[in-house]
Amino acid sequence: MKLKRFIGMGMAAIMALSNVNMAFAEKTADAFPNIAAETVSDAELYAKVEVMASYDTVYPVEGGNIYIRDNVVVDADYSITSAVIPDGVTSIGSSAFVGCSSLTSISIPDSVTSIGYSAFNGCSSLTSISIPNGVTSIGDSAFYGCSSLTSISIPNSVTYIGNYAFEGCRSLTSINIPDSVTSIYNGTFERCSSLTSISIPDSVTYIDYYAFRECSNLTSISIPDSVTFIGGSVFEGCTSLKEINVDIAN
Repeated sequence: MKLKRFIGMGMAAIMALSNVNMAFAEKTADAFPNIAAETVSDAELYAKVEVMASYDTVYPVEGGNIYIRDNVVVDADYSITSAVIPDGVTSIGSSAFVGCSSLTSISIPDSVTSIGYSAFNGCSSLTSISIPNGVTSIGDSAFYGCSSLTSISIPNSVTYIGNYAFEGCRSLTSINIPDSVTSIYNGTFERCSSLTSISIPDSVTYIDYYAFRECSNLTSISIPDSVTFIGGSVFEGCTSLKEINVDIAN
């Protein structure tokens, strides 16, 4: 019954939207800068309106808005250039800033405890980021393709760094892996071609496939005796790698 009612309401809304006049279209374009109302279908417009209506807060930042629901950043305008996320936000949601290619800087409050899947995927102008103490997880592909990122600070509160989290961060010259991390997953630092060295803490027991693949400027790496598994192709394409220090206990 609820499903039928929902479908009925949805169809009614779409039918109503089919009569959108130019004045409403202009207002919609202003309200929802990620879309041009006159160029999308009524169904697409309805879907966007439905999602936007579910936000608790539309929070203005430089270049546009970010959108917050239940203390989670869930979306952002592609046009934003800089953002200070307000205190009280507890999570950067999955794909929240995906494709925000003009974003150069962002400030994350201490209240945030997690950074979701693909949260900053494709933020190709982002140059640095500081992750506050209190964040425990960095999701898969969280910073994938952040090609201008030169530095990132990861606190000891982080226990999980996901698959491909920093893949393609080709300007990243150094990174600290905190002692709280026990596994380096698939492709975590793949194609980080500016990395020259990396220190793996004694807490790490597992290094998965492709973890450092195509880190073409990596010259040395030390693997502690805590590591019990190293996957295939971990150092494939590391053409400058001259030294791998492995603890005698391995």
